[in-house]
Amino acid sequence: MKFLDFHGMSWPEALAGFLDAYDAEIASNGHSVPVINVVHGYGSKGVGGVIRLRFRDYLQRYRSRLAFKPGEEIDGNRGWTLVQAINPLPDEEEDLEDLILDYCRQARTLNEIAGKFRGYGDSRLQRAIQTLQKSPPLLNNVGNFKLVLYQTI
Repeated sequence: MKFLDFHGMSWPEALAGFLDAYDAEIASNGHSVPVINVVHGYGSKGVGGVIRLRFRDYLQRYRSRLAFKPGEEIDGNRGWTLVQAINPLPDEEEDLEDLILDYCRQARTLNEIAGKFRGYGDSRLQRAIQTLQKSPPLLNNVGNFKLVLYQTI
């Protein structure tokens, strides 16, 4: 069983560390289902820290590729999560594209998209938007006078 500790990390650092460990576990465990024990803490006030909430939201989005069980369902401790690696996960670029597509289920302006995902950095966000603009079935420009809206088809 692999152990990861996210204490002291930002969300992007924690996600990158998880993806590296997940990919390594998938690659090294031919026939068995690898298990990763992730310690993320439960927040300074005990109601849920940013890392814990984002990590579990991330796992929920990819339930078709992995299985997970929150620590509180195992031993009552909200500060950790048990993850079973089943299939490879998307890399960080693909994940950002997925998030943008999900956000654009309702028409959004480029400024709204940039504001929502500014934490990913300008260059990553620009690359993701350019990739999505090259795939018309995925992201549709809906002209509204001088305002351009982006919406998932």
